[in-house]
Amino acid sequence: MGCDFVQVAPAHYMVSSNDEVFEHFKAINDNVDIGIMAYNTLWAMPAPGYDFNENGLTRFLDLENVEGVKWSTHDQSHFMTISRLFADKFSFIDNQATQPSLPIHQARLRGLHQL
Repeated sequence: MGCDFVQVAPAHYMVSSNDEVFEHFKAINDNVDIGIMAYNTLWAMPAPGYDFNENGLTRFLDLENVEGVKWSTHDQSHFMTISRLFADKFSFIDNQATQPSLPIHQARLRGLHQL
């Protein structure tokens, strides 16, 4: 179809567990041969929402097609912590870009251009 990547968020309208999020991404990973941009969409779920965390992203390392993470959150310090922990594993895009000093890591995204 001409796609290089798909952007995938955890299931909406419910707060998922790490296991449910992983199974959702694994099902997609196992059925596509293009890159996956995981989208942390805290705003699309009921409070308290779901933020990708260290345990969840560590499991994503086993999914060969997960290349990057697009991040929207109410907790910028959490984003900074996670992006630093996984900077050499995934590319990160701060969806809010509220501060110019926030990192955008693009090294691993094959063919994706920064907008």
